[in-house]
Amino acid sequence: MEKKQVVLLGWAVILVILLVYIGMDTTKDKVYTGTDIEFYTGSNIQIDAQKVTFQAVSNQFFALYNENGETIAGGLSIKPLGWKEKQYFVYGPQEVSGGNWLFQAGFASVKITSDEATTVVVSMRDPFLLWFVYSLIALILWLVGYLIVD
Repeated sequence: MEKKQVVLLGWAVILVILLVYIGMDTTKDKVYTGTDIEFYTGSNIQIDAQKVTFQAVSNQFFALYNENGETIAGGLSIKPLGWKEKQYFVYGPQEVSGGNWLFQAGFASVKITSDEATTVVVSMRDPFLLWFVYSLIALILWLVGYLIVD
């Protein structure tokens, strides 16, 4: 094998390893446990409890719905002191049922509280799109390496 081919093969192996590592790390489910849970997301939320107190804020409209028909939607509200964004959407605090909440629109800072320890799993809506973008970036980087070695 030529030196150029070995370098390109090594570069491809490095990029594939990075692609898999970064892809797995960014698309895996995030699990939170406790009585006072806070996170920022636009992904689906699985709440393992009967009832919890849910509140969320964002600078953009957001909406979630539960498989049983409940809906959470951010309502336009007066900005609190210190809020730098032009708009302020808020929901809650309001008691909602647990289960699988599907994020349909937007992103929000979410706070979930309960009397008992609760597990919340946040999973991406569509990890395929992110994997596709990462793969395109890896291909472009490989082509840049090819042009440099060539």
